[in-house]
Order: sequence, then C-alpha cells, then structure tokens
Amino acid sequence: MGEGLKDKRIHGGDRFSLDQEIIDLSVNSNPLGVRSEIRDALLDSLSEIERYPDPESRALKEAISLKEGVFTDQVICGNGASELIFDLVGTIRAKTVLIPAPSFTEYHRAVKRTGGDTEYYFLKEEAGFEPDAGILKMIGPGIGLVILCNPNNPTGRLIPYGLLLEILNRCRDNNIILFVDECFLDFAENGVSLSPLLSSYENLIILKSFTKIYSIPGLRLGYALSGNRELLRKTEEGRCPWNISVTAEKAGIAALTINDHINETRKVIKEERIRLIKALELLKGDGVSYISPDANFILFKAENPPELRKELLKRGVMIRDCSDFPGIDNGWYRTAVGRKKENEALIRALKDIFNG
Repeated sequence: MGEGLKDKRIHGGDRFSLDQEIIDLSVNSNPLGVRSEIRDALLDSLSEIERYPDPESRALKEAISLKEGVFTDQVICGNGASELIFDLVGTIRAKTVLIPAPSFTEYHRAVKRTGGDTEYYFLKEEAGFEPDAGILKMIGPGIGLVILCNPNNPTGRLIPYGLLLEILNRCRDNNIILFVDECFLDFAENGVSLSPLLSSYENLIILKSFTKIYSIPGLRLGYALSGNRELLRKTEEGRCPWNISVTAEKAGIAALTINDHINETRKVIKEERIRLIKALELLKGDGVSYISPDANFILFKAENPPELRKELLKRGVMIRDCSDFPGIDNGWYRTAVGRKKENEALIRALKDIFNG
C-alpha cells in the first residue's frame, strides 16, 4: 500500500534539467501535435501583444459556452488547469477534502495550501487501481469537497458512469461539492462527461484543459464549468487579473473550431496503445506489469532495475517516475502514448534494458 502526499515534487516534461536531446514520453499530450489552425491564430495574435488582454476573457468564454452548451457565467478560464485547481480549492476552502489515491498530486497540494486536510480513498493495486463503490462510504458529514480525476492520472482508468452518478448524488445529499477533472476525457472512447448535468447539480464543478488534447502545454490554458455561479464569481474576484494572455485566448478560440480532432486522435491513440501494451506483455517474465488504460498513457510497474527512468534516459527516452503519487509504491512508471517512432524507441530501449 502506498502512502499519502510525498515531500518531493515531480512533474513530467522536465527536459530543462537534462543536457541531452530526448524523446519525451513523460507528458501526456496529443501525439498528433499542434494543429495548423492554432499556429495560424498564434501568429495572427502577435499584432495584439502590445495591448493588455481582456481580464474577463469574454471572447474565449463565449466560444467555450457555445462548444459546451452552457451559459458564459458558468465558465471560468485559467492559466492552465493547475491554476484553476488552486484557485477553486482556495475559494471553497473545505476543511476536509476526499481524494482517491493514487491521483494527480496537485489536488493534494492545493488543499494543503488552504490549510485543509486530505482524506484518501486508497485504490487497490491488486484490483488494478480500479475505481470502486467503496468511496461512497467515506462521503458524508465532515467532508466538504470531493475531487475526482476521470480518467484518473496516473492510472488511466475511467470511473464507471453509474458510480459517478452515485458519487454526485451522495455529494449533493450531504451538501458536498464534487470537483471532477476531465482533462483526459477526450482521449477515452467510452468516456462520458458530466457537463450535461450542470444545470441540475449546483454542487458540480468540471475541469477541462486545452493542454493535452490540443498539445499546447506551453501556452497554459484551461477552463472549468459549474452551475454554482456564485462560486465562480468569488473565484474570479480573488485571483490575479490578466491571467489569460492574448495569445492563449486566440489559440483557445481557434482550437474550439476544430471538429475532426478528437476522433482522429482516438484512432491514433488506440493503435499505438496496442503497440505499447504488446511490448509490455512480452516483458511480463521480467517482472513488468501494467494497468490497462482508457486514456492516452499507461501506468506500469518494473521493480528491477530499481531506477528504470534513469536507464531509459541513458537511451534517450524519458518517462514519468510515479513515486511521488500518494497511494502508490516505488517501481511504478507512466508513459504517454506517443507517435509511432517515439513508441518504437521506447520499446527498443526497454528490450535493451531487460534483455541485454
């Protein structure tokens, strides 16, 4: 069984600490890369960088509201999904927050920053970290906020829709806010968003990101949706102004006009995920195991060699060491599903390490 929040802070994409060119599979961005529509919008936006951006991001909110089928006052935009996590958790200021583990580490850090306490519902390794109904027993008096990641990071597993509804109703019945991170949902073929329920559940917040599906992590852009307009208003009032740059807003608006991106992405992810899983299957005799994912990344375990990430770096490939995630032991790693050439490079490196 893993433990709670670790002291060290690790994230994928830390190429700046390396003095070599690497294939970066530590970040779960879209392997198709940045679309031309977004690049064109970025170039067009350069003529406006001598002016301040709209502090209320009105054009972006309007584009999001049309895409999501919500009102503009149900939308809040952020300098990446991480900023929204910290801002919204900071506004809610729940004394005790329930979070499954393992899950994205920044939820725990955002709670810690407000002085709140985190209660963990530890997912079972022997059950493949499968989300289960056991969490319902912990949702009740004393909990002010529940945070879920769907599909979960780093396990890649979807929460069954029926269970999501049970959690949502249990939260509403106990006057608890439910915060659902759907940043990876577009990659999951069987994923179902809770956004159609926003008008019926004022206690629901949904987090989304441009970073992953549109492959623009360097721009920092995300948004959240909620029927709790007062919560969003308070969050807007208490945050830093001009947090969305002119370039990010223009890129986001352009991204929302792209209609064929998700289906094309899912097709590539499915093909390349199968390629990686087949390779991991062949390494089972070497003590490698993995979690079958619904998302665009794979969580796998390899206890020997003890520092697999370093061994892969020697061979020019970077994956994510998951040892800082609450509820998980050492020896677990996460790799993104990359382009065919990137995945083949990872497979060759793994074969070299395990088979000599």
